[in-house]
Amino acid sequence: MYQLDKKRKSKNGHNGKKHNCASKVKSEEYGIGECIKTMHAEPDENGYVAWYDVLFEHGIEEQVPTESLEILVSESHT
Repeated sequence: MYQLDKKRKSKNGHNGKKHNCASKVKSEEYGIGECIKTMHAEPDENGYVAWYDVLFEHGIEEQVPTESLEILVSESHT
């Protein structure tokens, strides 16, 4: 069973840094998936998120590198 890792999640999910957060992605290997809200790397100083935990049809893949994903839907927020 998938469990939230509290080390990867702050109180508000992203330490208040403005960033684009992917919500729907496409992977060459796994197909289309939904990013699990707040379960991603801390944004860097430019707001870049290095990886996401993604729910695909077969289940959850953890820490999928952003560069391996095509971002289909995202939104900017703090």
